[in-house]
Amino acid sequence: MPARKALILLIGAALACGATGAEATETAGAFAIRSGSARGAVLGEGYGALGGEADVMLWSPAALADLRLPHLQATYHDVYGLGLARHTSLAFAWRSGHEETRVIGDSIQVVSHRSTGPAFGVGLSALSVDLDGETYHEYAPAVCFARSVGPRAAVGVTARYLRASSTLPEVRATGYSFDVGVQVRPHDRVGIAASLRNIIGRLSWDWREESQPREVVVAAALSAPGSVSIVVGAASNLDRDALDRWNIAADAELWRSRWHLLAGWEARRSGDDMKGRASAGTRLLVAPIALDYAFIPEAHTPGDTHRATLTVFF
Repeated sequence: MPARKALILLIGAALACGATGAEATETAGAFAIRSGSARGAVLGEGYGALGGEADVMLWSPAALADLRLPHLQATYHDVYGLGLARHTSLAFAWRSGHEETRVIGDSIQVVSHRSTGPAFGVGLSALSVDLDGETYHEYAPAVCFARSVGPRAAVGVTARYLRASSTLPEVRATGYSFDVGVQVRPHDRVGIAASLRNIIGRLSWDWREESQPREVVVAAALSAPGSVSIVVGAASNLDRDALDRWNIAADAELWRSRWHLLAGWEARRSGDDMKGRASAGTRLLVAPIALDYAFIPEAHTPGDTHRATLTVFF
C-alpha cells in the first residue's frame, strides 16, 4: 500500500473505526471529535455540568437548559497539531419563552419570559484531511433539545448524523447517534450532570457496519466565591469494566467578567495504564463577543494542538 494511502487511512478512517472509549475523544473522526469549543476542550468532561453554551450539547444535552442568551459559536481546531487535519464547527443555541398577561394599575401588559422555556441547539461540524492529493471529509449535523423539569433539574437529548467521504474508495460511511442526559442543581453554586452517549448509534462503512461505543459520563461543577468554577468529570465505556478517562479543571475570572483563565488536567486509558495531560486556555469577553483559545500540549495526539472559538451573543 502506498505510504500516503496508509497515512490518510490512519488519520481519517483507521482511527475512526478502531478508536473507542478514551481514545475516541480526540484522535479520530466518525463522531469521535466532540470536544467543540476551546473552553470545552480545557474543561473536559466536567464541562457537561457547567453548561450554558451551544457546544455543551455534545457533552451533556441537559446542560443546554442553562442557556441564558441566544448565541452563535464558531470553532477552528488543528486536530493533530501537524496541519494535516482541520476540524471546524458552527453551532447556534436559543430558547423559547412564554408570554404572560399582567394587569398593572389601569393598564394591561404582556410580559415575555425567556428563561423558563425549552432550549434548542443546532450545529454542523466538519473534519477535513488533505495529504498529497488524497482527501477525507466528514460532515456531522446535530440537533439538541433540553428543558427544565422543576426548578432545579433538566433533561435533554442530542441527535447526530454523520456522512464521510474520501478519494479512497474504501473510505466512505454514514451513521447516526443519540445522546441523552440529566442535570440537577441542588444548590445555586453546584451542578451535577449525567449522560449516556451513543445510547443508540450505528456507523456503516463500505466494508462493515458497527455500533458506536456507548459511554456513561458523570460530571460535577462548583462555582466558588470569587468567580472561580471547579469542574470534575469521568467517562467509561459501557462494554468495559474500567474507567476510560477523568479530568479536573478550573475557570477563573480575573478581571471584571471580561478575562478568564482556564486550566485542566485529564487522564485517559492507554492499554492498561492511564496517560495524563495538562491543557490551558483563556477567554476574553467584550460584549457581545467572546474569544476563546486553548492550547493542548502533545500527549494524546502526535503534536501540540490549538483551538480557537468565536461566540456572538444576541
